Amino acid sequence: LGIGLVFIGLGAFGILLSFLLYSTVITLATLILALKKFGITRYNEIHWHSDRFLQVIREALINTPAKFSRIVILSLSIVLLGFFGISDAEIGIFYMTMMISIVIASLASSISYTVIPASSLAKSDLTNCSLRIGLSFTSPLISALAIAPVYILSMLGPEYRSGGSALFVLSIGILPSIIVMNSISKFNNSNESRKIVATGSIQVAAFLILFITFVPIYGIFGAAVSIFVAYLASAIPPLIWSSGPVRRYVLNSTLATFSGILLGYGILWGTNNIVHPIIAIFASVTLTIITTLLLKNITPREIKEILKSIK
Repeated sequence: LGIGLVFIGLGAFGILLSFLLYSTVITLATLILALKKFGITRYNEIHWHSDRFLQVIREALINTPAKFSRIVILSLSIVLLGFFGISDAEIGIFYMTMMISIVIASLASSISYTVIPASSLAKSDLTNCSLRIGLSFTSPLISALAIAPVYILSMLGPEYRSGGSALFVLSIGILPSIIVMNSISKFNNSNESRKIVATGSIQVAAFLILFITFVPIYGIFGAAVSIFVAYLASAIPPLIWSSGPVRRYVLNSTLATFSGILLGYGILWGTNNIVHPIIAIFASVTLTIITTLLLKNITPREIKEILKSIK
């Protein structure tokens, strides 16, 4: 809805309206599902489930810093851009770049959200596996996005080309954001509430400090940098707390991603940008996939099984 409203010229107002409608729909849908889950059909039945409700509220409060940081980064940042005098046109461009990065990260984020109930059913912590698979499937997409951000934005219209540098930074920020999302799921699964609070607090503090500092000087590029650094800063403590295999998965995906990016830019710069961006993107994605497989972050058999399960 937000993308459609921006395209028809409503700019920042359209984006804010989409946030409002999104929150309304999600709240109502979640309320209906929650009441159905608890088996509540009348108001006076709520007190029968008070203990379970208190447990839900406790879990929600523990996750508040982490959830609040995402709200600030993905929603409030749009409002703050207007507060700092950024034009509606630039806000629209930044919104588009942020939505593209969110779409690329959506697979890994979906896995990180669903791994908690999956771990509960399996009676085993599956978060390390979700991180490995999420990073492996997302790394080629990050490489493609980082290689030709201007070309990708130009598909939306020539006026969006100016957001290329912001999209490049946001694409690199997808890697640490995946680490953060999976870490929060892991900490929820293992009831490590202090680590959840610490991770979320670091993220929101880093974002707000850098956003206030960089946006007045660098505009939407400064906003993108503040998001990237916020994800990176909040990903460091979880990596320190993580086991060896998790660090290896992250290192392998980082190597695979940046090897593809370096190859893509090597092709573009080596030919003085004569080569079509699609060729550079194809080469970058291919090398990223090959490197991921060689480093055994994921196996062809696992890919086959995952694709088979989707069917």
